[in-house]
Amino acid sequence: MTQFLIHNFQELTVVEGSSELLAKIPDYDNLKKIHGLFEEFEPDHAFDTIIHKHVLKHVENPITLLARVKRWFAEDGNLFVGVPNGNSIHRLAAVKMGLLDNPRQLNPRDNALGHPRVYTPVTFRADIEQS
Repeated sequence: MTQFLIHNFQELTVVEGSSELLAKIPDYDNLKKIHGLFEEFEPDHAFDTIIHKHVLKHVENPITLLARVKRWFAEDGNLFVGVPNGNSIHRLAAVKMGLLDNPRQLNPRDNALGHPRVYTPVTFRADIEQS
């Protein structure tokens, strides 16, 4: 995603828990790469825009993290959050095929990738509002 954002921001900060993935991101003059977890990240300045793409499905307590993220904003900052849809056609088909009991059930791939939850629009909205 960095390659698509790097030219749209004066400064881009990437926080990544995997040193291997972080190393794969090319260096740019306006890029700051930070190896760490969002739950431990303490920014040295406020951000106008924060993009959390596929982060909440990995963290132990997304509501606590979202509450922390609010402190990272400059005035009138924007937060963009993306999570996979627990009601996707793939999950609904898996229920029909008997592979899942319900669309939010974690499958072996979710477990292997460390996903403690799958979001639906309702559960996603609830976590955002609660934070």
